[in-house]
Amino acid sequence: MIAAAALLAAGAQAQTLKVFMGEKEIEVGKTTIFEGGEIKDYGASGKDYKYDPELSLMSDKSGACTLLAECKTGQSIQLCFGGNCMTGPSVEKTGNLTANVKMPLQFEFMGYTYSADEAIPQDVTTEFTAEQGATVISFTVVVNPSTGAVTVLQNDKALRVVDGAIEYSLEAPAELTLYALDGTKVAAWTLNGNGTVSTANLPAGIYAYTLGQTGGKLYLR
Repeated sequence: MIAAAALLAAGAQAQTLKVFMGEKEIEVGKTTIFEGGEIKDYGASGKDYKYDPELSLMSDKSGACTLLAECKTGQSIQLCFGGNCMTGPSVEKTGNLTANVKMPLQFEFMGYTYSADEAIPQDVTTEFTAEQGATVISFTVVVNPSTGAVTVLQNDKALRVVDGAIEYSLEAPAELTLYALDGTKVAAWTLNGNGTVSTANLPAGIYAYTLGQTGGKLYLR
């Protein structure tokens, strides 16, 4: 169900970090199906919900790793990485990784609705930053409870998605082009230095992009 892929971290000694769902590596930029949703339905009083996509992190080096998770869509998340669980819209934990052994993130998001008609949040978007020694990697996890789907995107250090915009920090001029997933070009900008471009006119969702000679995917909100 999930093809193998690596998150390659630029840093000392070409350290590599990989993201897993269960026993298999996640293919970055692809949507994968998970099981782990729990809903308690109280009828007119609403629902309690909790989702755990069973994500874990693995390094080819042993050592302490600090993991920061920030939920950009405002939900309460839980992270138990390496020890006691912490809950909130932003959580930071430190755990000791053993080389080539998966460390569960024990990442969950949970909450409740106030009525039978209130919908459970969709496309819950959490940005992760992992730091181990001199190596720092960043990736975004998007969870869609209605379909049981998780998408993991590797973040580009030159670009940062904020509400209705993309912030950029470039060392040289480059053209940023956005595409819908069917290949349709939806926007393009010529960028230089530091700044922000508006994406407020685009629907929220995942877009492919090219930035100069590089490319990837972004989740706009």
